[in-house]
Amino acid sequence: MKIKNNFKKFCLSFLIAGFLVSSAFAYSSEAVRLYNLGIEDVKQENYTKAAENFEKAIFQDKSLKDAYFNLGAVYKQLGEMNKAKDVISILLRKEPFDDEATFFLANLYFETNDYDKAMLYLNTIGELSVRYDKAQDLISVINENQIENMFAEKKASRTWKQKSLKDFEAPAGVAADSKGNLYVANYKDSVIQKISPNGEKEDIINEHVVGPVGLAIDSQDNLYVSGYMSNKIVRISPDGEAKVVLDNIKRPYYLFVGDDILYITEQEENSLIMINLWELK
Repeated sequence: MKIKNNFKKFCLSFLIAGFLVSSAFAYSSEAVRLYNLGIEDVKQENYTKAAENFEKAIFQDKSLKDAYFNLGAVYKQLGEMNKAKDVISILLRKEPFDDEATFFLANLYFETNDYDKAMLYLNTIGELSVRYDKAQDLISVINENQIENMFAEKKASRTWKQKSLKDFEAPAGVAADSKGNLYVANYKDSVIQKISPNGEKEDIINEHVVGPVGLAIDSQDNLYVSGYMSNKIVRISPDGEAKVVLDNIKRPYYLFVGDDILYITEQEENSLIMINLWELK
């Protein structure tokens, strides 16, 4: 456990000696005495008593900032995480640029799985700080944990092994957007069926889409449809606006989007067409 001890105790003892000379800049002698008792309690691993002495020291002199830090560390050792957060938060209000306290508070939130608040504090630690590298390491761990938690939550919510959806008309291509909407190309009746996460269905019909086969979705949730019989590639935006982005494709079949490149198999020509989506208007 990180405790500010020997060096700080030496300094506080020095301040006690100078207290009578310059009381305006000295800590309360009683606060210093209690603080040093708390340090001795920590050395003896008597954390409950240490907490009491640090609390009393702060009561005697609220400017004794190291007492806040050590009290937070003792609370953490005792498993009183909320108390630890509260006392370090008070310290940061007094010393907003104390990166050691900032990192400590971020770590407390990390250990209680409050990653958002941990990140909030970690991101305030600048590159010139001695705590910067440790802050970046913890940010990496948090990012990894968040990804793992996301997959774990998704897995826990998906309790079914197999599902079937029916009533399509010669279903062909299928795609899903970032919001969980599912799209199914109905080749026979030239309809794209959109199915929301709650099961609601919506038919998407466009005059340029005849015999839809391939479907693909880009990073902006634009839907691309290959009209096998109309020889066109149509883009449909999330708000429903449709535009022909490629014409005179001879029997466009399969579509795939990767790294903002649209891949199209042209069946009649036995070819593969690649379109840079960044260049599409």
